Amino acid sequence: MLADVDADGSGEVEYAEFVQIMTTKMDSQSQEQEA
Repeated sequence: MLADVDADGSGEVEYAEFVQIMTTKMDSQSQEQEA
């Protein structure tokens, strides 16, 4: 699971990676609510 979000392979989820994860999650939830 971590490898899916760890873009640079550092073994840690950095802030930019975290923001990308949350943005993607919020976008998908928003689309579900509109449908």
